[in-house]
Amino acid sequence: MKHLLILLLLTIFLVSCEKNPNYDDDGIPNKVGEFLSKSEIKSLENIGVPIYRGEFAPTINGTYIMDSLEIFYDDLGQTLTVEDQEYTFEEQNNDTGEINFSSTLGVTKVSYISGNTNCFTIYSSSTSTGADCDTEMPDIISGCIIDGNIINFKHAFVLTKRVGTCTDIIEIGHRRVLQEKDGVAQKKE
Repeated sequence: MKHLLILLLLTIFLVSCEKNPNYDDDGIPNKVGEFLSKSEIKSLENIGVPIYRGEFAPTINGTYIMDSLEIFYDDLGQTLTVEDQEYTFEEQNNDTGEINFSSTLGVTKVSYISGNTNCFTIYSSSTSTGADCDTEMPDIISGCIIDGNIINFKHAFVLTKRVGTCTDIIEIGHRRVLQEKDGVAQKKE
């Protein structure tokens, strides 16, 4: 009987330690590697964008108001006025690492989420096809949920593809990071 109990406990322990096949060894959803390399993620981390790893991101479904957005970092040192925006996150699934993300700009896209406890990172990619220019610009959104709001909100972009005659388009590798100046993105009721 004692041996059976030990065997049962060992089986439960091994099953609970199984790695989620939808996440890589660094705790980032596998699908992210299709549009954002590890070196690009590291370059954003090096300029102050927190990357929260793990398959246990907090639930962040809802709409959040970004009413004090500012440029935190820009490779070219640009400073622009950033209009208020609302970001909506829905259909979060930590098993698959997927979450839907849309903004005031009207773009809804399947994105991927990682994180642990109260903090999360969302990875998505936007593509644009024009008459003479195609671009791809992955983005990362990071923050922590405290009292239902997102604190330490950061939204980073990096241009990874530029094909064709692209005038007035930033160079490949250009990075820009937005943040909430007041530190809080309020959840919309």
